[in-house]
Parts: sequence; structure tokens; C-alpha cells
Amino acid sequence: EQFEDGNIASIGTILQEQRLLPGEADERGFEWHYLWSLGRNMRELQGHMTAAICAASLTPDGKTCFAISQNGTIRCWDAGTGVLRETWNLPGKGHTFAKINNDVTRAIFYRNGRHETLPMVVAWDLQQGRELRRHEFFDLIIASAEIAPDGTWGVLGCQTDGISPSPVLLWSINSGEMTRMELPDSFDCPSYGINTVAISPDGQECAVAVHSSNDGLSWLHQLFRAIVGFDAIDAVTSEPGRLLQVPQISEWQCLKTPSAGIEKDLKYSPDGKQLLIAVSNHEHSSIEIWSRDTLQRLDAFHDAERVFDKIAFDT
Repeated sequence: EQFEDGNIASIGTILQEQRLLPGEADERGFEWHYLWSLGRNMRELQGHMTAAICAASLTPDGKTCFAISQNGTIRCWDAGTGVLRETWNLPGKGHTFAKINNDVTRAIFYRNGRHETLPMVVAWDLQQGRELRRHEFFDLIIASAEIAPDGTWGVLGCQTDGISPSPVLLWSINSGEMTRMELPDSFDCPSYGINTVAISPDGQECAVAVHSSNDGLSWLHQLFRAIVGFDAIDAVTSEPGRLLQVPQISEWQCLKTPSAGIEKDLKYSPDGKQLLIAVSNHEHSSIEIWSRDTLQRLDAFHDAERVFDKIAFDT
């Protein structure tokens, strides 16, 4: 029934719930194994032919798929039938990166300014297919970005001219306010870049990983996190008296002192209890697991042959 209705996400959930535990007898019928094999490629969605996809997500009901390519094209498909519903194009040109929020209602796009384009960030309403806000930069390179689970704000990690420290930017998508902050300077080198940022699943905390080098060969990285608070301000819109929540950070906490390597990715676990960072140095790559409650490192996995560029979770 779920398959006929095109509820792809529901099928995956049902099949996952019936996977066997070690030593458990297999009483599943032919249907489970058939659908499991189909699930590896239930639907092929085509459309992004000229540029790589930088973000994609299914809506929570599993019926709609959004995909965003690096040329700024947004496509929306019916996940059950594979029919392309909508195509939108982000104004302007340039190498585009994107992040989609948890309930797949909003996305933020950013162009980092490294390919002869003006650095910019755009908030997009995926349900209505329209631009919500944009902000352009003249003195920064946008190295990373993340959107809050509810889609109301985002955090940007930046790089500067290599002389001054790079800021973290908190962007209120609803109000348009951009708050600029600098991290505590604990490197010997006064300049650093922010390659990775993350927001916790509850939207109450954000983390950033920074790196620095004195000679361009030996890199150090460091991990910070901060509690996010919200200030209510009057909306400058057609709705007098409406209050908007603007994200604010009062203090950054250092989780990890400067250590060898450069950060590749940063993610909170789905339950929000742990923070994972992928790091690469001359000897090996590693994934470290940090406790959000105790601020202590719980575990680490090392590999001397592979480079860990991205972290993903099996839910």
C-alpha cells in the first residue's frame, strides 16, 4: 500500500524496523526481501544534467524530493511517480552550495566568492518556490553554512584576507539581521579560517571548527560551541506588533585546544547528544566523538589510508 501510494520514506522505515538482530530467526517473507532490494533504487530522478548536486532531501512524508545543483538550479519531484513538478533558478551565476532544513521547507544557498563571483547567501522558501532574503558580502569569503532545523536562522563560517581573524555570522532569516562575532583567539597565528559549522537538532546550540597555519604547511584546528539565545524584536513588515526571534550568542566555549590537522566536517548526532568532527593531518584521518553534556571526548576512529571528508548517520 505504501509503495503504491509513493510513500518512499515510509517504506524505508517499515523495512528498517523489521531488520534482524544478531542471532534472531528470519521469519520475513518474500515481500520484505523484494522490497528491500527495490529500496536500493526505488526511483531514479533525472533533471540535473549540467552540474553536480550539492543538496537533496525528501519531505518528511516521503512524497516529494528536492534537489539543488551547484549552478543554482532547484528541482522538485514527485517521489512516488518520478514526475518533475517544479524547476527554479537562483538569480545570478557562480558555484553554489546549499543546505536544507529538517522539515524541508527552507534552504540557504551560498556562493563563497572564490570563483570570480560576489560572496552571497540566499534564503529560499521550498514550498512556495521563492526567495525570502539575500545578503551580499564585500570583505569575506563564505566557507561554510548551516540552516536551523526550523528554517528561521542560519550560521555562516567565513574567511578573511588571511591577516585578520575570520568571523562567525548569525543570520536571522525572518528579520534579515546579520550578527558578526569573532571567536576567542587562542592560536599563536592571529589569522584563522572557519571551514565547518553545525547546528544542534533542537536549534539551541551551534558549533564551529577553525584552523590556522603559520607556514601554510602545518595546520592546527580547534573546536568551539555556544548556546544560542533569542531576542524578540518588532517586525519591520506589514504586520505591526509582530515579534521576530533573532539568534544571539553571548559566549563561546572551547571544546578542543589547538591540535594537529585540518577539519573536514562537523555534525551533531540525530539525538543531539554528541558532536562529531572529521579531521585530516599528514599521518591519518580521524573522526572524533564529543559529548554535548560533559564537553569531553568520548571516542576517536583513525584511518591512515583514507580521508574522511563527510560525516553521515544511519537513522
